[in-house]
Amino acid sequence: MKLGFDVDGVFASFAPAAARQANAWFGLRIPIIPTRWDWWRDYGMTIEHERIFWERVTADLGWTAALEPEPGAEVALSAISMLANTGHDIYFITARSSDIKGVTERWLRRYGYHATPTVLMSRDKAPIALALGLDAFLDDHPETCGAVAVHVPRTYLLSRPQNLATPTPDRVSRIGSVTEFLHEIGVFPGLPVEISP
Repeated sequence: MKLGFDVDGVFASFAPAAARQANAWFGLRIPIIPTRWDWWRDYGMTIEHERIFWERVTADLGWTAALEPEPGAEVALSAISMLANTGHDIYFITARSSDIKGVTERWLRRYGYHATPTVLMSRDKAPIALALGLDAFLDDHPETCGAVAVHVPRTYLLSRPQNLATPTPDRVSRIGSVTEFLHEIGVFPGLPVEISP
């Protein structure tokens, strides 16, 4: 199978780290656990703050490298690595800047992906999913899932606090964990399932 995975919010715990960093840099009081996708705008983060945030985070390779894994990410990455080693095509498709591709590859290896990672960088993931001919795709961003589902019938939205209030797009299934996704698509029936609340 050809499988596509997002990185931030699926494996790397981006939102809590981003909230903590924005609070430190801009003196805001953003909750560490977001409750909607554009959470930062509810707490006084301006477009200028957002621009500065992304500029600094992109320039500081260590910031992204220091992201903690999401719960269950290490087990899931190890399992996905085994899939790659048995002939499945695994793609990590992330909206991260191409400047941090190497950082992303090293991060994936550090947290359990022991095959050579294929990391593709793009905010518009639907054309990549189409070109790759993906059989299944997992992301935590509802809008991305909706766009990808046009081309990939087995598209799944990973439930996270920041997307729970957003309706699941048409043709997309909501799922509780990466291991549940692997079970659902039938590639790893023996892996223990961790289902998020």
